[in-house]
Amino acid sequence: MTSTTSWGGITTCTELAVEEVGEEGPAYEDLTHVLKAAQRGKSLVRQILAFSRDKDQEKQPVQMKQLLKECSQLLKSSIPATIDVRLDLQAESGLVLADPTQIHQVIMNLCTNASHAVENQKGLIEITLDSVDLDRNVALIHPDLSPGRYSRLSVRDNGKGIPPDDMDRIFDPFFSTRKERGGTGLGLSMSHGIVKRHQGAITVASHPGRGTIFSVYLPCAHGTEPMKAGAEVPLERKGKERILLVDDDEQMIYGTEKMLCRMGYEVVAHTGSLAALKAVRTDPGGFDLVMTDHMMPYLNGMELANEIRALCPEMPIILYSGYQDGTVDITPGLLERHGILAFMRKPFNRAELAKTIRNVLVA
Repeated sequence: MTSTTSWGGITTCTELAVEEVGEEGPAYEDLTHVLKAAQRGKSLVRQILAFSRDKDQEKQPVQMKQLLKECSQLLKSSIPATIDVRLDLQAESGLVLADPTQIHQVIMNLCTNASHAVENQKGLIEITLDSVDLDRNVALIHPDLSPGRYSRLSVRDNGKGIPPDDMDRIFDPFFSTRKERGGTGLGLSMSHGIVKRHQGAITVASHPGRGTIFSVYLPCAHGTEPMKAGAEVPLERKGKERILLVDDDEQMIYGTEKMLCRMGYEVVAHTGSLAALKAVRTDPGGFDLVMTDHMMPYLNGMELANEIRALCPEMPIILYSGYQDGTVDITPGLLERHGILAFMRKPFNRAELAKTIRNVLVA
């Protein structure tokens, strides 16, 4: 089972639970937080896989203020109650063009470092967000920055500070002042790399015994609108067609089948590709659509599609996969050669599922 498949089971079942409890249910807020965390997790897995293949991530307009609020909630739930977390977020200070998962990682890395700096004491972490205009003279101080308007995120703690001898090495890979307590030395190095790839800069100032402040500068986005959370395809995209669902992962079968049934579809599910092929041979006209995973024993998704199309040349087929080691390059041309009308990357949510199915069935 791949990591993305595991996240798929979590997100699918959590979406189902959110729908069941409703907005008035006592567990609704808790479940929505679980869903957000799972979605961040699946994005992080994709990001790590992309980093390993040296691929750039897609950027979009991101509202920094909202992202910081989300991070502060996660931080408060994971640090001792003796640490006070304060936010000072200016209203008009935070639209940047960025990969939200990567910036989320930077924020959490800086905040986690701050919490370590003030552990075992009554600590304070201040997170501020504002915008600054850097002219040519100021930009000269920061060689990674060009003149212009920037969103500035600062994380300050009142901890023990960083020793002067360590300041020049603070962003070096594998350098850590906490190695004896499990520190890897990767957090700040990765954060520095992420910020640089966003045409930004990260600075640090520290005084032993008085604390540390990290500041991140990201170019402000112009002429763009932030992506609205929850702006998904309406769930009324339903149908009554009969769908053959094929996946060797029982967890994915459970969640996806339940989602499809709630949309009104009749579902026949198989965890084996050979059993699914037998079902089509037994009743060639019995299905309106086939949805299949790609990486399966015996016949993979494309091989199964070939066999089904030989029996039913007009059968619409949707392929999905969470396999991302770089050996399988799913291209539009490859899908077309196998008669596959749509491809979905696991894990997918209900809105993506509903939209893809209707688009294929009405094509």
